[in-house]
Amino acid sequence: SVIGNAIESICLLLTSTFKLFDIAALSIKSAKISYFATEMQQVNPSFNVLAPEINFETAQLFVEAGPMGISLLVLDNGNCFKAVVSYAFEAGANEDEMAEEFLLIFKREKLLQHKFYKTHIFWSFAESILVPNELMDAERNVNMVTLVFGEAKNGVIRSDHLFKPNLHNVYRIPQSTIDVFSANLPMATQTHFFSTLVNRNIPEGNNLFAIIYRNYLTIMLCKQGKLQAVQNFEYSSPDDCAFHLLNVCKGFDVPPD
Repeated sequence: SVIGNAIESICLLLTSTFKLFDIAALSIKSAKISYFATEMQQVNPSFNVLAPEINFETAQLFVEAGPMGISLLVLDNGNCFKAVVSYAFEAGANEDEMAEEFLLIFKREKLLQHKFYKTHIFWSFAESILVPNELMDAERNVNMVTLVFGEAKNGVIRSDHLFKPNLHNVYRIPQSTIDVFSANLPMATQTHFFSTLVNRNIPEGNNLFAIIYRNYLTIMLCKQGKLQAVQNFEYSSPDDCAFHLLNVCKGFDVPPD
């Protein structure tokens, strides 16, 4: 489909140019990590590339949002990227502070003042679990997420059906964040970014996929062409990233060479 091809193209483009939508494919034999992070001061974008002319009425807006920040990408009807804008958040912000940052960006970012043909939101919050189709029960979603992540946070429980592996991604989004996005992008489609990682063609052999944000790291490990784990970590230095990458490989007996 057009959307599917666009998402695949976005993933390929952002592997080398964009830190927040980045699906950085890390072959265990040849690791390539794309990392880009700068200080966010006064809600200024850390990455901002705009084409001189954009037909917003026919273009699609792709948004990734999570505790690490928010990223915007505009794709025109010719499958050409017209804009890439990224904001990075400080680590440790609580839900209310994060919602305030999102709201301020919606007010100040010029790209978000336009109406697009279609808008798609990809959530990148770490409170996400994969459930086999045969064990999926919508009424138990809240209990499953609460059991794994606790019940301290007030949030909305949602799920995505991943057709290729026949799994369900059950996840929680902070209520304050949902309120901000619902008010500003009410017609947008929504899914979890981890779902796009898992619901893809996984190559044969051992492969490590990493998404590296500012202070956050998401890892997906596949062993002999089969999904083993999707995990999220906080980090403060490049050494932390290397440790988590190696430790995940070690935990599943996958040689990191």
